Amino acid sequence: MQAMSSALSLLGYSHESERSQTKSAISENIHIDTKTPEKLTALSRDTKNANQQVNTQDLKKVQERQEMARVIGEIANNTISIATYEEREKINKLGLEKFKLEEQKKPLVTMMLTVLKWQRLISRLAVLHRKLTKPNRRLITTLA
Repeated sequence: MQAMSSALSLLGYSHESERSQTKSAISENIHIDTKTPEKLTALSRDTKNANQQVNTQDLKKVQERQEMARVIGEIANNTISIATYEEREKINKLGLEKFKLEEQKKPLVTMMLTVLKWQRLISRLAVLHRKLTKPNRRLITTLA
């Protein structure tokens, strides 16, 4: 509702009343010195009638409204909790299943890393073996 009234006021429509207008006045004991020679005659000095009188709030009514708002908030919160219970339970179960899968995956990852380390070691040993068993052509040509 507030967004709608803001949009309408941007379009030039504004629903104003005497209560929605703010008025101001400067007391007679305040002197304003300006650098220009003109006197500030447009300023209102009528402080008694500048704004409407503010009525004091009844404390009991305010407390009753606050209590009513608190109760409505609790009811809304409970209603949302009840309405979303099944979906929240599904999310919790999926989270638990994900955790279990991650826990099961840990030993597998450790085993795969161990296999990769062994594969690298075997590959290095194979390269070393080829170098050691490769006939040394320089030695053969020297002996011949």
